[in-house]
Amino acid sequence: MIKKDIIILTIASNSDFYNQIVKNYWIPFINYTEKNFNNVKVFLVYGNSYDEKIGIPKENVLFFNEIQETLKPGILLKTLKGFEFLQKNFDYQFLFRTNLSSFIIIDNFLKKINNFQFQPLVYAGVLGQFGDKYFVSGAGILFNKRLIDFLIENQEFLKTDILDDLSFGKLLSKIEKTKLKRLDILNGCLPEDLKNHFHLRIKGPQKTQDINLFKTLTEKIYL
Repeated sequence: MIKKDIIILTIASNSDFYNQIVKNYWIPFINYTEKNFNNVKVFLVYGNSYDEKIGIPKENVLFFNEIQETLKPGILLKTLKGFEFLQKNFDYQFLFRTNLSSFIIIDNFLKKINNFQFQPLVYAGVLGQFGDKYFVSGAGILFNKRLIDFLIENQEFLKTDILDDLSFGKLLSKIEKTKLKRLDILNGCLPEDLKNHFHLRIKGPQKTQDINLFKTLTEKIYL
């Protein structure tokens, strides 16, 4: 078993737009964390759209050709396959399930994780609501290993006809949820001060603008 403290499991798919984000942010981010943080491992998880020409280091990519690249149930199935791979191969404490539209400021992220060291069950992130129930938004879900093991053991009860984050929320409805802040950048404008943020979600109306934001942030923080 490979020992790590934190796994960042990132849902990915192959398209010109997302491949630009992978090239301009995720690959530099992977290289930075591999060099500077031995306790962190980043994986990008693909279904049947994976192409090695994207250029992700082989030790940082998981792909499952039997899974179609769909919102429902593709993202949920990729996530569960990723969980199972980690359960078999890694000894870790926390897992952050996110997607390609996220930008993580790793130093701030690690400080935030420290707040959960002694919490028995961790299910944290931005909260959404469906009816009278709350769930953690799929753009960034923090779990601890104990809860991942529970999800694997009870995956037959996860609904595949709804979005993955809502499916997790229904199964974990009795688990205490911890609210975390996320900075959503929807208008192409970055704040001057990022010291209080660990998770940015870049998803504006203009794809070119989003790619440029990823480039700018990566050059500022990781290059």
